[in-house]
Amino acid sequence: MTDMQASVGHAQLAKLDGFGEARRRNWRYLRDRLEVVSDLLVLPEPTEGSDPSWFGFMMAVKPGAGFTRDEVVRHLESRKIQTRMLFSGNLTRQPALTRLAEDAAARGVAAPYRIAGALTRTDYVMNNGFWIGVYPGLTEAARAFMADRIIAFARSRAGSPEADASDRAVRESLRLSGGRAWRARPAAGSRRGPDPPAAATPADRSPPRR
Repeated sequence: MTDMQASVGHAQLAKLDGFGEARRRNWRYLRDRLEVVSDLLVLPEPTEGSDPSWFGFMMAVKPGAGFTRDEVVRHLESRKIQTRMLFSGNLTRQPALTRLAEDAAARGVAAPYRIAGALTRTDYVMNNGFWIGVYPGLTEAARAFMADRIIAFARSRAGSPEADASDRAVRESLRLSGGRAWRARPAAGSRRGPDPPAAATPADRSPPRR
C-alpha cells in the first residue's frame, strides 16, 4: 500500500459507520419487498447473531420457478439494473483446478486437492445465484425500481395476473418523474450514483452533479 492509498483509506474511516448503515438499510428494504416472491427466489438471511455491512443482495432462482437465472439477469440488465454472479462458485469447475486435475491424472497421481461430497449445493448456487447492489448512494426511487422489476418479472413468469399492472405502474411513475428520481445523491466520499434506467429521458442521462 502506498502512502497516498493509506491516507485516502484513513480519511474514509470517518465515513465507515454511515456506509455500513446505508448498506444495511438498503439490504433490509430489498429483503422486505422481495418476500412476496420468496416462493420463486431463495432470499438471503444473516447468520444468527450477526449484523453485516452487506456487500450486496444475493438471490437464487428456485427449481420450478418458471424462469432461469440467466433470464432474470438479462431482464434486469436490460433495465439498467446491474447484476453480478457469485464470484467463484464451485471452484473445482474452474479452469485452474480442472487443469491441475488433468495434469495429475496424466502423471498417474491424485489431484492435489480433496473434494468433500458431490458439491450439489455449490453447483446450485453457482448456476442459479446472482447479486444486485446495495450501494450506499441508492435513492429510494432506485431501490423501489429494482424491487418492482424483480417482482414484476417473477410474477409474470409464474403466471400472476398482477404482473402487467405492476409493470404499467412502474413505467408510469418513471414517465411522470422524467427519470429525475434516479439522480442519486452520491454518498459522502463517492463520485457518482447509478445510471438512470432505460426509461429515463435524454435530458436525464447526464451524469449527476459532483
